Amino acid sequence: MVKIQRMNSWLHKPPLTLVKIALLALTVAMGLTPMRLEASLILLAFHIALLSSIGVYRLLVEVAKLYALFMAVIVPLSLLGGASISYILGLVAYTAATMISFFTFIATTPTSSIEKLLGRTSLTYSYLMFTSSLNELREVIDAFKARGYTFKLYKPWTVIPVFISFISLTAVRMSLIEDSLKARGVD
Repeated sequence: MVKIQRMNSWLHKPPLTLVKIALLALTVAMGLTPMRLEASLILLAFHIALLSSIGVYRLLVEVAKLYALFMAVIVPLSLLGGASISYILGLVAYTAATMISFFTFIATTPTSSIEKLLGRTSLTYSYLMFTSSLNELREVIDAFKARGYTFKLYKPWTVIPVFISFISLTAVRMSLIEDSLKARGVD
């Protein structure tokens, strides 16, 4: 994802930051409409076309894997809870559209564009922390792979050591950042 953020495509241009924020807000707001299924499918196709236009097919595959893992838990729970099929279809489409919209925004919006738009606010720092955390997760995965550890998407328990390492590393990084900000006088 960090490599995609550093690309220089038409979708990465700073004037499009507001458009991407509006698309993200529109996608999230679609959950409140009665036409959630149709609107979500249209927005899903639009976001897939956007990401395909800059050639980030691997991101699309990774998001699809993450989505499948998430839905493998949500759909059976919804069925056990007695939800109707139409509700579940709407939920599946809405979740897919929201997830791809979020990843489109994250992958194609450099931190500098957010800083120019909002200045140095807590939202900017949160966005920076999120993108840095994704980079940390990639490094943890690479370290595990370098040591010969293998994990499979269809065996979720094999991912637990990776997430434990990632969470502990993130906690250490956050405490270091907090100490650094306190030393500079930021509350």
